[in-house]
Amino acid sequence: MNIFKCLDCAQKFYSSAEARTLKNSSCQLCGGKIIAVGPHIKLGAILLQLGAIDQDTLDTALNRQEHEKLRIGEILIRMKAVEPSIIDYALELQRAGRE
Repeated sequence: MNIFKCLDCAQKFYSSAEARTLKNSSCQLCGGKIIAVGPHIKLGAILLQLGAIDQDTLDTALNRQEHEKLRIGEILIRMKAVEPSIIDYALELQRAGRE
């Protein structure tokens, strides 16, 4: 079961659908953007869904991660690709599936 969350009204949805199936879907309650969340969704994937980074930036960070042995969020901040507050928000969304 996958967990999705509306970025506008914060409503959680549970579905067996894949995240890519619901890409560009809207919340049935408010019409807001729905993204896949939860501990099984990697931070980079959440940041991509948010539009905070693009695939090239994520690929660069992942390559650096192999050598630097840091968490992906720390690398993206050091690259000045995202602000720490965006990483914090994405981590909050990632933790949403544990509640």
